[in-house]
Amino acid sequence: MSTTQLLYKNYLAVIRNSIGTKIYKNFFVLEDGVEIDVMKDGSISCAFYLSNILHMFPNLNLIKSPHATVKSTINDMLSSGWEETELKDDIRLEVLENKIGAVIRWETGFGDDGAHEHIGFYMGNEIAISHSDKVKTPTEHHFTFNGTRKITNIYWHRNLKN
Repeated sequence: MSTTQLLYKNYLAVIRNSIGTKIYKNFFVLEDGVEIDVMKDGSISCAFYLSNILHMFPNLNLIKSPHATVKSTINDMLSSGWEETELKDDIRLEVLENKIGAVIRWETGFGDDGAHEHIGFYMGNEIAISHSDKVKTPTEHHFTFNGTRKITNIYWHRNLKN
């Protein structure tokens, strides 16, 4: 009997099944002798969430390690072979529809404690999944937050395929 892992299918299943989980709410560090939750109880967990999912699939070589910031996540992704498409105009849906599981980056948004970058996964049919600072878990939502947040970049890895 021969068994083959369906890596891409498993990758998409993990993203879909992550909705509602609280495991990405907290990550503690000791800074100058003071314990700090760098995820602020889930208020800024998108990079931690996304990078942990990418790191969960070592056979796909998507990322080297989990990260706490969007900048370090994107840098690791680019050094791990992700292709970046920068969007200067409105998103052309056909670009994304062939890239289910792509990472998308939105324009910088502003929350209660200042500006935040945001990343998540594109799941097809104008749906994205990302870690929500409001409910503090991964959630499914419209890929442009119903036209309120522009996508600035799309990231795709050659190892993501059926």
